[in-house]
Amino acid sequence: MMEERDEEHQAGVVVAAPPKPPQQQPPPPLMSIPRPPVMLAAPQPPMMMVPIPQPPMHAPLVGQPPFMMTPQQMGMMQQQPQHQPMPPQMGRPIDMDDEPPSKRQRNEDQLMPEEAFLVRYPGPLHFYVLAPAYGEKPEWRLQGQQLSLTLLPTDPIAAVKNKICEMTGMPPAKQKLAWEGLYFKDNYSLAFYNVTPDAVIQLQVKERGGRKK
Repeated sequence: MMEERDEEHQAGVVVAAPPKPPQQQPPPPLMSIPRPPVMLAAPQPPMMMVPIPQPPMHAPLVGQPPFMMTPQQMGMMQQQPQHQPMPPQMGRPIDMDDEPPSKRQRNEDQLMPEEAFLVRYPGPLHFYVLAPAYGEKPEWRLQGQQLSLTLLPTDPIAAVKNKICEMTGMPPAKQKLAWEGLYFKDNYSLAFYNVTPDAVIQLQVKERGGRKK
């Protein structure tokens, strides 16, 4: 072997080593583009499926034929008018002030002050007295007539009774006067009771044992 190598060396033959393959360089890194953040949506509650109730189906009874309407019956049902419900009527509450003045009850606390009434009605006051039909005392001449009187608003009720006594013969002690549910007392004036012009005062007979008004 040594001899063969020497012969090759001498012959000038140089055996070269095989060339190394070129080294591949790694590719340059790629530029990564940042992605926008992903917004996660809030979880939605699951939808619940509610079953819709179906109307019961009435099956015909065994042995019973199904109900059939004749054309005449269908025509009668179409001709019948449908009654529309009446809307509720909006009523207003009953107010006692809506009553006529003749039925309205008063008391002394609701009267106008006498001084203010005299300012409004300073002159003579003309009014009427309605007498009852009283046949137990014919001398009193009470036949349901209407008496016409004219007095001053400052005159007391006792003066009114004296006028009635002159016109009918009925004693003042047996007289009882009232107007709009308010009974008069002898020592108060017409202005105190706010007797307006053309007022109609009711004359009543004071029964025995009755309290004097």
